[in-house]
Amino acid sequence: MMTQHDEQLALELDAFLTAQLQNRPAPPVDETVQAEAHLAAQLIQAAQRVDTDPVFLSALEARLATAASRQPSTSAPERSKRPFWQNLIHSVKETFTMKRPVYALGGLAAVFILGVLVWFGLTGRGNQPATVADGGAAATAVIADAGSLPKLPGISQGSGRGMGGGGGDGTMEQAAAPVEIGIDEPFIWNPLADAQYTIDAPFPGDPVTATVYQQPATGLFTSEEVQRYAQLLGVNGPVYREVMPEPVFFTPEGEALPETRPWSPPTYYYVFDGQRQVSFYDANIYYFDQSVAQNEALTMMPFDQAAPIVEAFLSERGLLDFPYEITSTWGDNVEIRRLINGVISMTPEFFVSVNSAGQIMSLSYQPFNKLQAIGDYPLRPAADAWQQILDEGFDYYSSYWFTMPDPNAPQPTPQPYEPMPWEELYRYWPRVFNDGDAMTIIGYPLVYLAVNGDAAPRIMVDQYLLSGATADLEALAAYAGQPVRIEGIARGAMPTMRLELTGWRPAPNHEWQSMQGAIRFDGAQVLFDGDTGETFVVPNAPVDLTDGERVNLSGWSIESGEGPLRIFNWSSMDRIIDWEALQPETVEIMPIEPGDAYEITDVVIDAIDLIYTYGPIFDADNNLTSFMLQPAWRFRGVTNTSELIEIVVQAVAPEFVEPGDQ
Repeated sequence: MMTQHDEQLALELDAFLTAQLQNRPAPPVDETVQAEAHLAAQLIQAAQRVDTDPVFLSALEARLATAASRQPSTSAPERSKRPFWQNLIHSVKETFTMKRPVYALGGLAAVFILGVLVWFGLTGRGNQPATVADGGAAATAVIADAGSLPKLPGISQGSGRGMGGGGGDGTMEQAAAPVEIGIDEPFIWNPLADAQYTIDAPFPGDPVTATVYQQPATGLFTSEEVQRYAQLLGVNGPVYREVMPEPVFFTPEGEALPETRPWSPPTYYYVFDGQRQVSFYDANIYYFDQSVAQNEALTMMPFDQAAPIVEAFLSERGLLDFPYEITSTWGDNVEIRRLINGVISMTPEFFVSVNSAGQIMSLSYQPFNKLQAIGDYPLRPAADAWQQILDEGFDYYSSYWFTMPDPNAPQPTPQPYEPMPWEELYRYWPRVFNDGDAMTIIGYPLVYLAVNGDAAPRIMVDQYLLSGATADLEALAAYAGQPVRIEGIARGAMPTMRLELTGWRPAPNHEWQSMQGAIRFDGAQVLFDGDTGETFVVPNAPVDLTDGERVNLSGWSIESGEGPLRIFNWSSMDRIIDWEALQPETVEIMPIEPGDAYEITDVVIDAIDLIYTYGPIFDADNNLTSFMLQPAWRFRGVTNTSELIEIVVQAVAPEFVEPGDQ
């Protein structure tokens, strides 16, 4: 179970990542996550120079949502400008934080994913794809002369290429080289380098052709469709759109950089109903029920019990009007994959988490409801695709691989956690407000406006939903994404505490307050003697502080008080520990032996089939215009590391595929 301290550490990491995404000064974070925050900042700067495959984003969101589904969460945090690198970073932040973050999963894991983003990010520039018309999932294949078929991009989730021209002469511009991020020698991680493969399955002889499809990547939902889908999912309320202020980028010296491209914010829709909400991002729908997720005793229902609940829930709402299979590739979550011409799509159309009480906690929906056939393409034999892997290995353009835990493999016996001696020394205190308390915070409002003008603006500041007169909220909405000083009264309790607005004003040039010092008791008053030499009043101080205790104090602002001392309007504090005074033996360093390196030496392939992969198509300006469904051969098996492995190779004949730039 995540402790309150874990939660607050994750909130700090959330605030740090949010500030980085908004290109504004970031608040300090606890020293236990400073390394992750520093690395994340460097990776975000590098990632700003990279355009990332949104299919990788979509798949990663699903994986991260699964991993985070066992922990409490709340509504999705703010989104800033929407190039794909920010979409992915936001998805990482959203999944690991969601305002009540899952620090127990490890901030370092989120930072690692940012590293993957930078390492594999490529900018794809190609020819404008053919216009995609509306069409059903059972769109009739276009029988085309092979000479008129446009060449296809690679299937790799890191490719993100544009389509070439028609016939055998179609060309595609070369993708930009990976961003240099200060690594002297390239790091090549290849645990399959010395793997020995055994084929224990027949190579399929058919099909010999398959239809390739496209679908729009944006504009799938009108506001009326948003309302309809939300109501189908049981969420009733006005339709909102998120206000996205034009971002400002800064140099390392803090000077604002001019925007080189016109600002055209995307339109994302939201419907809120109590603690439930539905979000609509481009071609994806997300449902989340905070009342289910905030249960600290949350456990997930086993897949075999959850699957019929999910199937009935979606069927009753008319959302399963296509052939499908119900699977689970990660934990106990339920995945529903569309069958297209009898071939399964590798990307789940639905990804659903159900708790042990049978309640749906979250649902991700990526409808393939506007597929348009491009044409029928000849396929190379599966045996030829496998020979490519044996001869050339993986190029991550026309082939890639991944592993997952084998649920049938013997699992190691869990070892009880033994806390380190120094852990008992550390303390963390978040600022706690009770119903009726006066509050003053400085934050960056996250603003949603009702599409039909039938509701007041919905505004979040920090982790609090504002309530107040409609005129005041409308005036405040003009300051979306800008620092604003908010005064109000706390109403309710966390995690759904509201802030009743009593006053506000812009707070330009605001900086997060943080310093070190010592706590001192002066009668009933708690003081903070900062190392800067100034003494502050600490309001609402924790009752278990010790006189003379050294702490890090962080907060929204420093205010003038009625007396001679200023007030530190703090948000959190934590105990400063003299690490050097600890005995070295309290920290055990585990050596990493060469034999401990992760390596797959044996792979047994026991199933071979044809699947559909899902990849992005960009126009010449690198804007996402559509997605492509194209066939691939999938080789499934087991490894000596007690994992399941899937190897995916492009199935369309090589002469119909644009060459990669490896």
